[in-house]
Amino acid sequence: MSWIMPVMVAASIFGGLSVHIMTSSRMCFVGARYGHFPAMLSHISIEKFTPTPSLVFLNILSLVMLSTSDIYLLITYSSIVESVFIMLSVTGILWLRWKRPNMVRPIKVSLWVPAVFLIVCLFLVIVLCYARPFEVIMGAVITLTGLPAFWVGVMWQNKPLWFRNMFCTVTCSVQKLFLSAKEE
Repeated sequence: MSWIMPVMVAASIFGGLSVHIMTSSRMCFVGARYGHFPAMLSHISIEKFTPTPSLVFLNILSLVMLSTSDIYLLITYSSIVESVFIMLSVTGILWLRWKRPNMVRPIKVSLWVPAVFLIVCLFLVIVLCYARPFEVIMGAVITLTGLPAFWVGVMWQNKPLWFRNMFCTVTCSVQKLFLSAKEE
């Protein structure tokens, strides 16, 4: 019966990854609806009502990440970036609880929960910075490469006509390829 534990671990991982794939594509989809990603990612399939362009985009990103031969390097890159952003999010929660204590919150937890979580994330970041400084720097550099894309895609308001036309052509091609349209 020693085979039961690996099967249960594999089933748990499969379920976790399935949820992560679906939620990540939805976050990409909603980000595109609010203008933080290209508009082509804000479309849904007209047949299945899923954000197919976002799913394919994240699939391509995952394949690029899997091109490395060292899985531990990939885990280090992603864990430091994820820990830093989660730490910033939890810090924002604590800051809002301090600055706006009377703000309406749909879910309210005791302050010790986010404080302990923040301490754990801080510990992870500090340990990774100490144990693998090069990988931490590379993870930060990879993350910072998103700034030029954000500037071109979101912040730059007066784009030239040729750029807008090219982007519109790509968006229409994505719509045709995936049979997708804007959500209404």
